[in-house]
Amino acid sequence: RLVLEALDPLQGGRKCFRMVGTVIVERTVSDVKPALTANLEQMKAAVKKLTESCKKQQLEADAFAAKHRLSSKQGAAQQAEEQEGADEGSSGVLI
Repeated sequence: RLVLEALDPLQGGRKCFRMVGTVIVERTVSDVKPALTANLEQMKAAVKKLTESCKKQQLEADAFAAKHRLSSKQGAAQQAEEQEGADEGSSGVLI
C-alpha cells in the first residue's frame, strides 16, 4: 500500500526498480503499478480468509470446551481467587 501511494504522483514512463526474488529488475512505473495492485488484492483476500478460518476454529474450540466442561487457565485462576476471597470473609475468631 505504501509503495502504491509513493508511485501515484509519478509519471508512468519514469524508471523504477522492483525486486523479483533476489534480482532487482528495472521497470517503468506504468509496468509495476498493475502488478502491485494485484498483489495487494491477493494479500487482502488471504488475510480475510485466514481471519475467517481463525474465527471458525475459535468457535469450534469454544464448543469443545463447553461440551467437555473445560475452563481456561484464566478462568481457573479467577475461580481460585474467588474461593480464597470467600474463605477469608467467613473466617473469624471465637472467644
